[in-house]
Amino acid sequence: MSELATAFNIIALHGQLDSAQCQIDQERTKLFDLNNQYKELQESMLSLQKDHETLGIALDQARELQTTAVENQMSEKKKRVLREAALLVEIRTLWKLVEELRPVQSDIGTGQLATVRQLLQNCQEQEQTIQTLNATVEHYKALLQPSEREVEFSHQNFEGLAGYEERDGISDAT
Repeated sequence: MSELATAFNIIALHGQLDSAQCQIDQERTKLFDLNNQYKELQESMLSLQKDHETLGIALDQARELQTTAVENQMSEKKKRVLREAALLVEIRTLWKLVEELRPVQSDIGTGQLATVRQLLQNCQEQEQTIQTLNATVEHYKALLQPSEREVEFSHQNFEGLAGYEERDGISDAT
């Protein structure tokens, strides 16, 4: 019996060995699959790191461009403000000169000199007066046109009467 028991033990051990071998094979397959997944994850991680670095570089460049643009805009704004201030100073200076200069007499009889601003104002007033007078002349022309036609008609009638007088022998001498 001992041989039979030993044989059964050996068969049982072979079954356990086969089962263990099968389990080892399954674990090796799992380990191989896990190694493949690990390699894929590492490759994905490397790709993501490269993308991260590329995006970081692009972001830094964009920030630099934005900073440069803002600095340029601020510089242009400062230049514009300075130009405007300089122009305002020049304008004020010119107006002071205009007020101080008196190159032309406003009234020859009084001998007083007019400022350029006064001359400009007088010129504008004169232009307005000229426009008003032109409008008045046009108005009277329109009113006189019918009268001119009547005068012309009367003149024609008078010439016609003069022709009758000559025909009838009437003269001024008689």
